[in-house]
Amino acid sequence: MAVIAKHSSKAASLYLMKSRTSFFALMACALLSGAASANTVVSVGNPDLNFVPGLQVNEQEALSVSWTTTQAYRNVSISVPLGQGSATYANPVYAFLTNQLGAGTTEANEIAHSTVQFTPANDPTVQVFRGLDLGPGTYYLTLWSPTMAGGGWQFSQEPSIVRDEGVTIGASQYAYQYQGLDKQFGGYFDAPPSNLYIPAAFYMNTYPNEHLIFSVIAEGDNTHPATTPEPESICLLGVGCVLIGLFKISKRTEISKSPGR
Repeated sequence: MAVIAKHSSKAASLYLMKSRTSFFALMACALLSGAASANTVVSVGNPDLNFVPGLQVNEQEALSVSWTTTQAYRNVSISVPLGQGSATYANPVYAFLTNQLGAGTTEANEIAHSTVQFTPANDPTVQVFRGLDLGPGTYYLTLWSPTMAGGGWQFSQEPSIVRDEGVTIGASQYAYQYQGLDKQFGGYFDAPPSNLYIPAAFYMNTYPNEHLIFSVIAEGDNTHPATTPEPESICLLGVGCVLIGLFKISKRTEISKSPGR
């Protein structure tokens, strides 16, 4: 009986070792996968919550941000904080991503467009684009709402900025009915003309302390990878090594239970 108890204790110990090894292997893979799953291209954060929901976006005013990159990225998503301070209705927002802004911009300069909605001010983050492949160049993200009530795009007076190598950020800009949109397309009072292409309006810089909040994240691998092995490969290699190790431990356990041992 004493020998059986000894073997049972040893088997339990080996089982615990296998469980711990599996746990740490899975944790390592999760961390590696997380590191590989997202790469910040550019991010402007630290919204000023004293001015919620933010700078106005409606049928009379459009807002735009820009960035320039020397790198190429795959599977890019773009998010912005859009609020309207009410949960009872959600006004639409038209989002444009172009490689040019202002006079002379046409739909030929458009990379993507989408329609999203403003959200309650306490939950403002909206993903306006995803799944984009973007090469080196300058990009303009422009938002406009066809409604008079519209909503707001949060901004920061003291932004926290994260940029990938080779990325620069342009000024936040706006086009207002009486100062910007009118200059480009002629006067109107209640709504823009039907032939108005919003990114082609006349844009001006916002005040120096008004930095619009946005983030551009590359969910896939960059097209400029480092020379070191990719994290996914390292993770798979680690899993293989762990499985081999567990197999050996299992064999040792079986041997320890064999008669005469």
